[in-house]
Amino acid sequence: MKRAKRRLPNRNLLADRLQQALAGAQRQRGFVGVVAIDLDRFKLVNDSYGRGTGDAVLCRVAALVEQRLHSSDTVARTGGDEFVAIVRGLDHEGAFGSLIEDLRRAIAEPFEIDGIQLMVTASVGAAIFPRDAQDAQALLRSADLGVGRAKALGGNQWRFATGDVNAQLREQLELQSQLHNAVARDELRLFYQPVIDVASGCIVGAEALLRWAHPTRGLLLPADFIQLAERTGLIVPIGLWVLDAACGQLARWSKDGLGRLHLAVNVGGRQFHDDGFVRGVCDTLARHGVAAERLELEVSERHASHNDAAAIAALDELKRAGVTLALDDFGVGATSISALTRLPVDRIKLDRRLVNGLPDSSEERAIVSGLLGILRALGFTSVAEGVERPEQLDLLRELRCDQAQGFLLGRPVPPAQFEGLLH
Repeated sequence: MKRAKRRLPNRNLLADRLQQALAGAQRQRGFVGVVAIDLDRFKLVNDSYGRGTGDAVLCRVAALVEQRLHSSDTVARTGGDEFVAIVRGLDHEGAFGSLIEDLRRAIAEPFEIDGIQLMVTASVGAAIFPRDAQDAQALLRSADLGVGRAKALGGNQWRFATGDVNAQLREQLELQSQLHNAVARDELRLFYQPVIDVASGCIVGAEALLRWAHPTRGLLLPADFIQLAERTGLIVPIGLWVLDAACGQLARWSKDGLGRLHLAVNVGGRQFHDDGFVRGVCDTLARHGVAAERLELEVSERHASHNDAAAIAALDELKRAGVTLALDDFGVGATSISALTRLPVDRIKLDRRLVNGLPDSSEERAIVSGLLGILRALGFTSVAEGVERPEQLDLLRELRCDQAQGFLLGRPVPPAQFEGLLH
């Protein structure tokens, strides 16, 4: 670890070395690769275990990157949990891709620091000179766009920013303007994915999933625009629209005699920090005459840090109002089991990456079995996400998981199709 502890180059030195690398590549008609690395949900490590552990994790990542590069390459730390590497002497683009995938896998390997078992992942963006950009700044922007693409797809993967960088930036600005008007133009839609009781196989609820019926690009998934909404603050008005549409749908299902289903709605971290969020939820429930416990608000593990006072205060207030609360994407982040008891949540949704390894991986089976046992003992309702194969459902039934959702059990569909499933 000695190598990881030395001071990494800063942004200025990184820019100088990238200019030198590009000049050399131009003379020799060679390639230069830029790798941008952004750790996923790293704030949870600092919040849960302290900055000392966080610093040790950063040293580990720096060492892993340096170990896989040549001495002529450069690794720089450009932000709190962000790194950039310059890779020289590439023979072909395929070799660059293999290097990045090896790096991504190495970062995602579980490890231990001071007796604490940890696992961190990274969203990695890549760019190659001269294919992706012709100058240093454009090359760095291109790699950053690749990071954005990787994060939009859920993280723990790497992506190139394909096409011309400036054209992509113009496209993002245009999309931002169109998204701003999407609510007013009635372009947003909710699709519904069934949630089943594992023991009986009956539909007991649904998750509302947002879609954008874009006038020229067709039906867009959240990965295409949610990050943009978060960055620009548009997630707040969009979130209010989603809540209103979901509660309206619950009211219609009750009127049509379709049972007392619960309906889950995803909530972003920025919404919890909006002063009017909790009041907006309560007003929306009252306006549609929907019982609070039928609405389930899902907050991802990275937004439910016990050290985020504003988020916890909002969750406590919603809990007192009777709203059902769920912790989403659990099992692959930094939230400890003991921290669960301090969060005012009712349901725990196991991340699909845990379910994906079932039943073939003995390690994943042991982890899921242990987690389900603990959740049961603590009185939480357990929900498995991403169930796609019959053998996965069979094992979840054997392990006494409460509820499940996934393509095996039903894909997200428009309201009319979902009502057909209920009938």
